[in-house]
Amino acid sequence: MENATEKIAVSVEEASKRTSLGRSFVWDAVLRGELVSYRLGRRRLIRVTDLDEWIRSHKATPRKA
Repeated sequence: MENATEKIAVSVEEASKRTSLGRSFVWDAVLRGELVSYRLGRRRLIRVTDLDEWIRSHKATPRKA
């Protein structure tokens, strides 16, 4: 079971901090539809699981010599 203090969704700003990526980079991914987000009132939220999946989808592959 999840810890009660763990967030299930974060703002774009917090997603940026969690991933060490720029806020505009994260916003661009949201606007392009690469990163799923939800609009609740005036807030734009990203589920932590969606953020994790988005990061995993950008796995770097080793270059061949």
